Amino acid sequence: MIGVRHVPFALFPTPFPRNQFVKAQSVQLYFNTLMHRVRNDPEFLISNLSEAAQTDEFTSRLISIYKSILSEGAHQSVSLSIHRADYMLHEKEDVSEPEIKQVEINTISAAFGALTTVTSRLHRFLFSRFNLGNNGPETLPINEALAGIADGIARAANLYTSLLFCALFAI
Repeated sequence: MIGVRHVPFALFPTPFPRNQFVKAQSVQLYFNTLMHRVRNDPEFLISNLSEAAQTDEFTSRLISIYKSILSEGAHQSVSLSIHRADYMLHEKEDVSEPEIKQVEINTISAAFGALTTVTSRLHRFLFSRFNLGNNGPETLPINEALAGIADGIARAANLYTSLLFCALFAI
């Protein structure tokens, strides 16, 4: 029997220093570029994941599939990556304000894009309903991850269709 479980979430928004939020946003392009370069470097990927593949069946299967694709000479000129970067605040005794630390870059699942968008809307509603904090709900950042992910997938699908059409009809 399959059970249903809710995904954990914070009922109320957690205070987060704005300057640290802006810092996280400002480095994201660099992390996305890094992930793109790693993904497009087969030698680096295989050599750095081979040890993990010895004990992790999922990684082993991914490397096997990847090697098979490489051996067939398959090449994609266009790709889409959807990343989710997770950050936590780190407090030091000698520093007055906590700073962000990146704890994960998720490159496999886009599902939380929908969840974070809905959670953000819930926080804005609760913030205004219960008069949380000194400022209004407009101080909370707007999360449009779901729309961004959907737009990225739609653009990639359109580009793929255009490239496929051109290849089929040698345009």
